[in-house]
Amino acid sequence: MKKIDDYTLDLYEKLYFHEIELREKIIGRLQITLSIIFPILGGISYLILNFENKHDNNSFIFIGLLFLCLIFIFISLYLFSKSWHGHKLTVLPTALDILKFIKDINLQNWSNEKKQLEFNDYLKESFAKSATDNTITNAKKSKLLKRTNKALISSSLFLIICFFLFSYYELDKTPKVNISNPISLTEYRLPYNQIIYLYPSQSCNKYEDIKCQKKNRQHVKKSQHNQKKNHRPNQHEHH
Repeated sequence: MKKIDDYTLDLYEKLYFHEIELREKIIGRLQITLSIIFPILGGISYLILNFENKHDNNSFIFIGLLFLCLIFIFISLYLFSKSWHGHKLTVLPTALDILKFIKDINLQNWSNEKKQLEFNDYLKESFAKSATDNTITNAKKSKLLKRTNKALISSSLFLIICFFLFSYYELDKTPKVNISNPISLTEYRLPYNQIIYLYPSQSCNKYEDIKCQKKNRQHVKKSQHNQKKNHRPNQHEHH
């Protein structure tokens, strides 16, 4: 039949490993939170770099909401850093420490039963102290992580509103492309009113045959010659 000391030793041991597992779960939650912080920072950076201040009410509302978004993201970063760093994990004594303790009790003129009791008390004290310290540490980290997530949710909501205003009121300073009048690619005017007509069927690149390239050069020279020829009568009429 087990004694009460045996039950307490098993209890302290289970509590110790429970807090170790809980610590690993908290670290996993912190990593998830960190993976959410970076996209939010990227969205804020995009809005700041591409915002065009039109000095109207919509721009002022946008700036105010973006400022609140920055405040909450900085709060979440501060709380995250506190929950990630500055917490010490209490572990059991090392194997050398346990061996030293066993040697010390063996030097004593005690019975084997008393030596066993002393060793059990040593283990119980180690498990109890480590489990208690880790429980307090995990509770602090969990509390900070909850506050971090609350600030992160607030920052995300303000960021969504900012993106809506940014798009709806066209606060983007990127130049708008007007495609109502597409550029004509049928001709290209050079200085002195020279015109070269481009024919896709006659276009060549440097990897095509030489005949095609020569044909295009002849066509260019012919176009320039015709342009000069048509330009001469105008000069005589002017004189």
